Amino acid sequence: MKLTRKLFAVALLLPIVLGTPATLQARVMMIGSVSKFSMDVMPTANFTVDEWFSNPGLWTITIVNSPDGKTVNWAAIDIEISSGLYGIILSGRLTVVHKTRPGKAFLEEMSPGTSYTINNTMITEGSTQMSGGKWSESFKDEVLRIGYLPEGTYTMSFTLVGFYENQDERFDDDVARIEENIEIKNPAPPELIFPDDNSLYVVSVPRFTWLRPLVSDFSSLNRTIQIFYDITVWKMFGVDGTIIPEENAITMIPIWNVEGLPRESIDFDPNTANEELVSGMKYCWQVQAFDGTGRPISILNDGKSDVWQFAVQFSPPVILETYTFNPFSFSWTAARAGGSNILYDIRVANNPEFDRAYIEKGFVMTSYIYPDDAPPLQMNVTYYIEVQTTNDFSPPIPLGEPALATFQIPTAEVTLSSPEDGSAVSTKTPTFSWQSNATYHVVMIYDRESEWAYRSDAISDKVWTYDGEELNPGVTYTWNIFPADRNGDSVGESSDTWSFTLPSQDQVILLSPIDEDLDTIYPAFSWDAFSPPSGQGTVSYTIIIEDENGNVVHTATVTATRYDYPQDATQLNYAATYLWSVSAELNGVATGSPSERASFVTQLSEAGREMATMEEIDGIVKVILKRYPQYSSFQDKVLISIEGGSGPLSTTDFLELLETYDIVESV
Repeated sequence: MKLTRKLFAVALLLPIVLGTPATLQARVMMIGSVSKFSMDVMPTANFTVDEWFSNPGLWTITIVNSPDGKTVNWAAIDIEISSGLYGIILSGRLTVVHKTRPGKAFLEEMSPGTSYTINNTMITEGSTQMSGGKWSESFKDEVLRIGYLPEGTYTMSFTLVGFYENQDERFDDDVARIEENIEIKNPAPPELIFPDDNSLYVVSVPRFTWLRPLVSDFSSLNRTIQIFYDITVWKMFGVDGTIIPEENAITMIPIWNVEGLPRESIDFDPNTANEELVSGMKYCWQVQAFDGTGRPISILNDGKSDVWQFAVQFSPPVILETYTFNPFSFSWTAARAGGSNILYDIRVANNPEFDRAYIEKGFVMTSYIYPDDAPPLQMNVTYYIEVQTTNDFSPPIPLGEPALATFQIPTAEVTLSSPEDGSAVSTKTPTFSWQSNATYHVVMIYDRESEWAYRSDAISDKVWTYDGEELNPGVTYTWNIFPADRNGDSVGESSDTWSFTLPSQDQVILLSPIDEDLDTIYPAFSWDAFSPPSGQGTVSYTIIIEDENGNVVHTATVTATRYDYPQDATQLNYAATYLWSVSAELNGVATGSPSERASFVTQLSEAGREMATMEEIDGIVKVILKRYPQYSSFQDKVLISIEGGSGPLSTTDFLELLETYDIVESV
């Protein structure tokens, strides 16, 4: 239908007047005459231009001249309609009575005892009785753009003006004004609530629920916009279980359809459906809303909601990305499909389309080891895993969407820990430590000046004490580590290169404990005997033990190269880090250089106890986590529980936990 400019002005006003109260009265000083403003409304949420002309009683203004009144020679109604967003939408004067200008008014005069009614169809831009009336262009453009009246607050104002036979006797404007504020709402299609979109655990007889659309409130008119709903459910799979896309499913014959519902919920009824809902299978549903006249409640999508999907009583498997390698293996959580017997199909490919994928079917267990006779997995390649749940039909039907994940054979990155770069070690056989996700590593040590180099065997641990030929005193060595296979061949990039310096010849050399975790709080200390460069006499040694903050906790002077921490000395704390060093004296006079300081950690908990307190385990955790930069954010946390049990924990126990589980912060 072509919409002319004249008709458009009429259409704009219709939604506005719908929010006006049914009957408003205002006294007009016309010798007892009454100006009455009344309204009727159709029970619908949206309107057409044709309906405007077919229902002229949407609102009316009636001017009544009382029997004892005077003849009205000229009367008009000043009309102003405005919006809080667009300002004045329409402003003009509608001439009702004009004795001296026939054709410019609806009446030439109005005698006592007569009345005249004006309705909404008379306000058009082309009317000869409407002077100065012009609709806001910006408002009309916006309505044309969006297709409906913008929501917001509108104000309608009507003022009666004019005079009687005696032109000096005018109406009193102060009591002849009618004004109403109207809040307009444009109903949107219903919003679905439950089952949630893409839900995978819906019961076989679900209750569908949705929100009632918001419509204009006509309660003051004693009128209500009635809303009715049609609900439709489609299946999204074929007879062989193949997935049907949503856009195709909604064009098929639905398995269930109910029309004319007066409420916002309904239980699925297998007795009225074409077929029952099948566990593990996927469906979609939609609700369409209509008003009491049988038309869609909204011009948006014909009042239809979004289409939501759901699967019946199905929890998909979740691939646990705690992969192991050599060989590659992974596991997943068990799927749930309403008690159905389920199996799993596995696909592994080097592309997301799973083109030329390696496939194995019919797994009962929830773990998988990539077999030796399968195509070998390469480093630096992203692989894609798919775990598809099926039932045990013949042939099996896929249930739900497959679980997907990716992995790469790790190109291990090695991060050096100790000895720290540029540090002076306290021993001729330093201990090296590092972080890496590789299984094996090789340590390389270099003396750049003599072009000497040392290469270790493949090391399966991440801590290693030097066991090669004796290193030269006072020399600065460099070292790095590369990830390797069990044969010691490189499988990744080498770490950064760090340096360390050995004790000089005139320096005390420590032997034990050096960077060790002890199983006692009464350590035994040992060091190399010191040979003075000159002079005869007795060599004695002073050992100093400090806490990790540098506070001295114990000292002793002995002539032997071993010192056992006394049982009657101040007891060292459990799970605490300490530093120790030794200096030499010849005949009571310092000789040579003191050793470098070495560290050790005391026993993590009291020996012989079956259960450590949570406070003690918290201390253990903090000691061990200091060595792992990736867990630095947990240093200021307090351990409150350990899932699966609690202490006592040895260092080895806790390190094994770190290798198996992630540490997470409870919220």
